Amino acid sequence: MRGILAMKTRRLVRPARLGVAVAVVGLLAAFAVGQVSGVNTADRDPQRSTVISKAAAVDVVTNAVDLAFLGGAGAVARRATEATSVSEPSDGAMSRYYEVNGASFSARVDTHYGTILTLLIPDNLPTGTGAKSVSPGTAQQIAADYLKANGIPTNGLTPQVVSKNRGPGLDTYQVVWSKRVHGVLMPEERFVELDAATGAIFRLHDLRRTAADPREPVVSQKDAVSAAQVEIGATGSTLESADLAITVDADGSEHVVWTIELSEKADQPWNHAWLVQVDAYSGIATVIAIT
Repeated sequence: MRGILAMKTRRLVRPARLGVAVAVVGLLAAFAVGQVSGVNTADRDPQRSTVISKAAAVDVVTNAVDLAFLGGAGAVARRATEATSVSEPSDGAMSRYYEVNGASFSARVDTHYGTILTLLIPDNLPTGTGAKSVSPGTAQQIAADYLKANGIPTNGLTPQVVSKNRGPGLDTYQVVWSKRVHGVLMPEERFVELDAATGAIFRLHDLRRTAADPREPVVSQKDAVSAAQVEIGATGSTLESADLAITVDADGSEHVVWTIELSEKADQPWNHAWLVQVDAYSGIATVIAIT
């Protein structure tokens, strides 16, 4: 997950630790292509310019949905894939996009590159009725074939297969192709998620953005975590996750930051969790979300 912009802190209340985890994942997903309210960035960042037409955006999405319905042993029978709505361009954390929605899907398409930033196909979501029968190797092959069929390249990217459990009987595989330079996640990433019982694909993410290779970070993960804990005033908090990636300002300026997720056990009915960004060169910490 990527592309989180610094923002004013929010406070949300979620029940217990599971709720905190879900809330944080939701925040990460939202900010990956999340909207920058009230800001028109296209005139300042060339990679946010609108090059792709609405019609072209619809075509790329409906083709991807068709291929997902036709692929995978457990994919449902082909459904109507016509788009029912296409929005005007909106500004996200890493790019500008159209929202393209249909009866069987919801998607966001990059207005500059024409890539599918997010695609969700609810009809192909796991139902929990089947046993986990797809191997990691098979999952990677299904995902690779799907990307190839959609004309999505993975040259120069490293694949990784991650097994996920979304609940009883809801096993999935996330197949991710990404690139790192000096340990920094670059804004060049492909992501496919599929049902581990059937092989049906229900999520797609295709991020492409030209970025300069960063110099080696100065701030280590350990120091970034310490800076984040000091910033939130909870030095005894627990590290949940840490990642090093490029973020982009509205004018196209690039930054290398650690995104640190911290939690702290509190009295029921909820625990505390924070997302903190720490600049990988200056060590300056910024709280971007509180749950």
